[in-house]
Amino acid sequence: MSNMFSIAWDAWRATKGGATAVSQRQQQRLTELMNFARQHSPYYKAHFQTVPTAFTDISQLPPTTKPELMAHFNEWVTDTAVTLASAQKFVDNSNNLGQDYLGKYYIWTTSGTSGDPAILLHDQQWFNVTSGLSMARVLPAWLNGKVMRGLMQNGARSAAIFATNGHFMGVSMAERQRQSNKRRQKQMRVFSVQTPIPELVQQLNEFQPAILSGYATVQDLLAREQLNGRLQIQPALVSSSGESLSTAMKERIQTAWGVKVWDAYSSSETGVMAAECKHGRLHFNADWFILEAVDADNQPVPAGQPSHKILVTNLASHIQPIIRYEMSDSVTFYEDRCPCGSPLPSLRVEGRTDETLAIPNTQGKMVYLLPLALGSALEKTPGVHRFQIVQTTPTTLCVRLEAAEGHEKLDVWTAVCAQLRTLLDNQDLSNVTIDLANEPPQRNERGGKLNHVISLVAAG
Repeated sequence: MSNMFSIAWDAWRATKGGATAVSQRQQQRLTELMNFARQHSPYYKAHFQTVPTAFTDISQLPPTTKPELMAHFNEWVTDTAVTLASAQKFVDNSNNLGQDYLGKYYIWTTSGTSGDPAILLHDQQWFNVTSGLSMARVLPAWLNGKVMRGLMQNGARSAAIFATNGHFMGVSMAERQRQSNKRRQKQMRVFSVQTPIPELVQQLNEFQPAILSGYATVQDLLAREQLNGRLQIQPALVSSSGESLSTAMKERIQTAWGVKVWDAYSSSETGVMAAECKHGRLHFNADWFILEAVDADNQPVPAGQPSHKILVTNLASHIQPIIRYEMSDSVTFYEDRCPCGSPLPSLRVEGRTDETLAIPNTQGKMVYLLPLALGSALEKTPGVHRFQIVQTTPTTLCVRLEAAEGHEKLDVWTAVCAQLRTLLDNQDLSNVTIDLANEPPQRNERGGKLNHVISLVAAG
């Protein structure tokens, strides 16, 4: 197993070697992953039964989906010590946040835009790859003399703003990093998207971070607070991930703090797959991941055209193989080579498109609810399988709900109401009505995504 430094060195060499060197590494690692999955995963042994050992093209492999893999969790994983029951028990204990499952695996939960919940594992090799790629390709682009001076002036304090009420990837990795040593415990703080915005602003003003990381909607809302003079921080580095970062968001964030906001494309299944270069393009780490832009029938979509969905293969982790795994994101690969000169393919991404809700409280003051604050509250409610929160009037939320198998919908609805009521009351929104919809969650007709938070109220 390679360490992060050797992986960083290899990533640098692959970039210098051009597209051919990247492609050769990708094919070698795909073959290794396939052989390992066939030998150690009963699910994949059966799934690839008709695929020749010496397959010549990844399109020969049948795709997989999150619901299918979760239904065969114990056969999917490649370590017999891992079971769905023990993994679920581990993530149900909030004291385990940032800790290793079975003493050696990274673990988190997700529902994602498909609406299907999952428990995901990664091994040490995956962490080494993630760290190595960051060293070789992300930090050299993101760090310069001005940024380094800003980091030193503010004591390199880092603020990570994520959903904190569950074993989600962002908070799990941030908490793991924070706990790694006493110095980082002082320098790094994890803030919750569930925190009312005035309180979050006060906390950040007191902390004065040099690094600000979090979801795009969080960064955008904080940028508005900075421009309005309530937030008064001067981060030297701002990064966004987990949600789509629109051009308007990016411009507002950069105006607020006078620094470039760096974007990254990641998923719970893979970690960071692509990061932004100085020319604003997301470069895909094709030597460690495979991303196929496909239409609704899993047929390739040419560069320059948006895909209906994607099929992802993670070549970095072997504990829970991700091979031609269907995700609902839409991507568009650029047809030309990026001006930065990187041989890595570049792309545009349409990821999460959930909306920040603007709701007047009893005093008529507008309160903003972040989509991941709402979504993460429901994701952790027992018995919830799929959900969708729709703002139908300025002070009415209608919940489209699908209960998990073995759970009564009315019982789940009672628990959902309690979770939402607590969140709303903490945000001074006791005037908001919560209704149960007759219809189930509705997917986006354009891309098949399940947007969790939608507003039908015209922006004021």
